Amino acid sequence: MNQNVVDWLPMGAVTSDAVRVKLEGAVDDWSRRWFARTSVGVGAVRSRAPGALGEDWRIPHQIVAVSHTPRALARLANWALDARLDLLEPTETDRQLVGLFEPRLLDDLVSSVEDAIGGPQQMNGAAPDWSRLGGVEISLADSNGGALLTLAIPLTALLPLTKASLPARTRPRTGLEPIGKALHPTVVTVEASLGVAHVTLDELRGLSPGDVLVLDRRIDQGVELTLAGVDGPLARAGLSELEGRLALILQA
Repeated sequence: MNQNVVDWLPMGAVTSDAVRVKLEGAVDDWSRRWFARTSVGVGAVRSRAPGALGEDWRIPHQIVAVSHTPRALARLANWALDARLDLLEPTETDRQLVGLFEPRLLDDLVSSVEDAIGGPQQMNGAAPDWSRLGGVEISLADSNGGALLTLAIPLTALLPLTKASLPARTRPRTGLEPIGKALHPTVVTVEASLGVAHVTLDELRGLSPGDVLVLDRRIDQGVELTLAGVDGPLARAGLSELEGRLALILQA
């Protein structure tokens, strides 16, 4: 991730009301699915300083990390099954079933939260970066305020939601604005580059029809667009055909 994307976020943006509402909604939905006689909700949302996760944290899916005590997880299982398992004499089979049931509770909670913040696509395939950027911690509590477990979300996964909740920034008018308007009709030349192949002069002299040059770009990388005389790519595009002529389709 480009660090510049993070720099402009104001202090407290990741714990704003917009972020909290999303998280509370996800936890409330999960609580209603599993518990009939009680409820579990968000107790606190706070920023998490950069630093690696400890051994008491685990990441069931791809983004959200969970930390809890065995006793807290047993309480959740009791409520979900509407039974006091600690007062019964469970068989070995009962223990095995509960052992499978408890992770299912947590997995569903994590899925609800990840869906609320946009899912794994917000990470663009990157691993959560806790040590450099930190994130947010969410404490879950019962209806009496008793602490149950804690969730952690990396800042990289919250950026799209956080930026969408910020008010639009207005740019001040500057003395360059008239110049910018005057340049709008200026015609510029856009060059399309399929890629580069490196050959020696001797190899170049020996080229003939039917020879194959392998470029330094994969097919799925498309064409690189640049402005004539300007270093650096302007955009990327895919090749297409329009009325017998080559055409370019701009990519996101």
